Amino acid sequence: MGPGSDILLRDGSTVHVRDVVGEDADELRRFLESLSRDALWLRFFTAAADLRSAAQWAAGAPERGGMGLVATAGNPPRIVGHAGFELMREDAAEIAFEVTPKMTPIATA
Repeated sequence: MGPGSDILLRDGSTVHVRDVVGEDADELRRFLESLSRDALWLRFFTAAADLRSAAQWAAGAPERGGMGLVATAGNPPRIVGHAGFELMREDAAEIAFEVTPKMTPIATA
């Protein structure tokens, strides 16, 4: 895991943002499982997504030439946000953002 950076949120709390790594797959799955059905629908266009596969895909983005970031908070650190980018073809890319519901009011402007 790279060093990352601490980011100050609107309420004065902080999250640590760093590159996603393959070892994040289990924690990404836990994070995705914490999202509401509406959030899952907005992210995956279904509320019945295979979250284990989605987490493995997100954690493996750097291996496929993509990029992913996770935001962590707490002790022990837990993933509270994820952003990912991956080229699908030369002229198209997929980009995704997810933030845990309890962080949404203070993490987004």
